[in-house]
Amino acid sequence: MRTFRHILVGADFSVESRGAVAAAVRLSRRDGARLTLVHVAGDWEVQRLEEEAGSYDPREKPVYVLRERLEAMLAEEGGEGLDAHCMVARGTAPERMTRLTWEVGCDLVVVAPTGKGRMGRALLGSTAEALVRGSRVPVWVARPRPGGEIQRVVVGLDYTIAAHAAVRAAVAQAFLSGGVVDVVHVSDTRDDGLAVARGPEGMETAGARRLASYLGDRLPDLAEHAGLMKGHTIFGEPAEALASYASATGADLVVVGTHERGSVREFFVGSTARRLLGDLPCCLLVTRDPSTEAISPGEPSA
Repeated sequence: MRTFRHILVGADFSVESRGAVAAAVRLSRRDGARLTLVHVAGDWEVQRLEEEAGSYDPREKPVYVLRERLEAMLAEEGGEGLDAHCMVARGTAPERMTRLTWEVGCDLVVVAPTGKGRMGRALLGSTAEALVRGSRVPVWVARPRPGGEIQRVVVGLDYTIAAHAAVRAAVAQAFLSGGVVDVVHVSDTRDDGLAVARGPEGMETAGARRLASYLGDRLPDLAEHAGLMKGHTIFGEPAEALASYASATGADLVVVGTHERGSVREFFVGSTARRLLGDLPCCLLVTRDPSTEAISPGEPSA
């Protein structure tokens, strides 16, 4: 099973971002991955710190002050002994975090869904959405969970090529943590080609049949892990149905895939992933369709 090798996590020192750092630390320790912790400082924050310092002592420069805070947060969240690096970047969080996924060579980026207060929610909310739409690597949107371990994973299955990466990622997370996977197809009865019997028993039978067919046709290499998976068919609007299912089953993680759309090569995640950013009671992992390439944001800015 594939593990992460280099994890990038953003922190703004809010309670929510501490949860993201804690999640990144757990994943890094589990996978033996390198960890880069970054704080993106806006001009207003740098100016405030410079005014507070009132000194030419280089140790009181904003970049040193902020890096020390990051190092303290990392230690407080259990990061001792990890291959970890703390850095401070200048600019706006959505743009810099998206660019950093290229610059540091990570294969996972972890972010909180919201920040502290109205401005924090707008900042980190936009950062999470920007990363979900533009990151070349999977994005883990962290929410605090009791215990921390991933025991129940829900993955959305829409039978597109983007779903292949999502199912693989869901199985990997469950396997590494000793959990199970609910593979959930959300059906619109108006255009669903499969005749599904009404009632829980009928939906369970349909879900199991569809999963077995899908694995045999598209992901035969996962056959040895079939025991971790259980197929389900549910009805409704995808984001709402997945969020409700995750809540009802006590899921620790929901996994969905991205789609590429249009000549601008922008990831299309539609309303499903965007709505899940705010609606889920658990962590969200958004994977990327590996058959396409993301466009580099260009040369790093000064």
